[in-house]
Amino acid sequence: MKIQLPKKDKWNSTRAEVQYDPGFVAYLGFIFDPQRACIDAGANVGKITRFLAQRTSQRVTAFEPAPTTFRCLQKNTRDLENVVLMNCALGSAKGVSSFVGDGTVTAHLSDGKRGQTIGVSVVTLDEYLDGSDVGLIKIDVEGGEAGVLAGAQRTIQRSQPLLAIEVIDQHLRRGKTTRADLFRLVEQCGRYRAVNKYGMRETAAVSTGSVDIFFLPPSWYAPNLSKGFSRLIRRTR
Repeated sequence: MKIQLPKKDKWNSTRAEVQYDPGFVAYLGFIFDPQRACIDAGANVGKITRFLAQRTSQRVTAFEPAPTTFRCLQKNTRDLENVVLMNCALGSAKGVSSFVGDGTVTAHLSDGKRGQTIGVSVVTLDEYLDGSDVGLIKIDVEGGEAGVLAGAQRTIQRSQPLLAIEVIDQHLRRGKTTRADLFRLVEQCGRYRAVNKYGMRETAAVSTGSVDIFFLPPSWYAPNLSKGFSRLIRRTR
């Protein structure tokens, strides 16, 4: 299926098809549990939403606050019966936030410096799920990652889901957070192991500019390591 983009965006649909690193997509497909529900925070036009929904019969809930992008998301997922779409942002508290870049695939919460803004509704994942189980939370929210994690603390503590988070230093600075903030928010929810798509260990202290980090709960990495998957999750001493 050809992915539809906002008309104002300078990207074309061919580039949209490959906007996610193939390594990230492949690794995500290997480690996520198709028997549990998924959350796609920052679904954009639906590339990852479609990828997940086609590999599980469980519910995939996609959050996308930008109105124009959300309409593309609707069109790009209309053939998938297990997808639930939410036209709002996830954050640390319920309310309304300013959003900039509607009509582009790189829209984000406003930093107050530039761009025409619109108001978007914000909910917490804890409030939305209200105790329901979830096996994967994918987060790609252009600097709002800490807010999503802060609003999902009870969910992460209870369900111990796999977390797949895009971490870009420039975006974190825009959101006035740090890589260390993300690690702290995850680590206070359980004994997670952070790795990249190569299975190499990631830490709070190392900054690589841009990286996709997979936070694996003990329920995933302990049994799989014992079964010989050390080539994917490499131990560090």
